This record gives sequence, C-alpha cells and structure tokens, in this order.
Amino acid sequence: MKLILTAAGAGVAEYWVVDTGSRIIHQFSAPESGSYSVGGQIEFGDPITSTACNRLAFGTGAID
Repeated sequence: MKLILTAAGAGVAEYWVVDTGSRIIHQFSAPESGSYSVGGQIEFGDPITSTACNRLAFGTGAID
C-alpha cells in the first residue's frame, strides 16, 4: 500500500496491481492529494482499458 501512495504522491497517472492469487487486477487512477481517487477491479479474462490513455487496452485471458 505504501508504494501505491508513493506513486500517487509522485503524480503517476495510473497504477495497476496484478494479484495472481485472486486473479484480479486492481486499477488505480486520478491521483489527488497523495492518493488515488478512483479504483477498480478487473477479473482475469476481462479486458482492461487504461484511464490515463484511453486508446491503450489489453486482454487479460492469458495471465496466469
């Protein structure tokens, strides 16, 4: 969690955490006042689209 807050404080526009055990990608965006104001979860197999670069999208079906 500390790394996520550090990234937000540094102005990193978007941050993904891939949780292979739970088969979920945690997507954080919109850094504001040292933390992310938007968060979401994408299950493996569902597509993920960047909120910082809306033309950037990935399929997640091959992640294991």
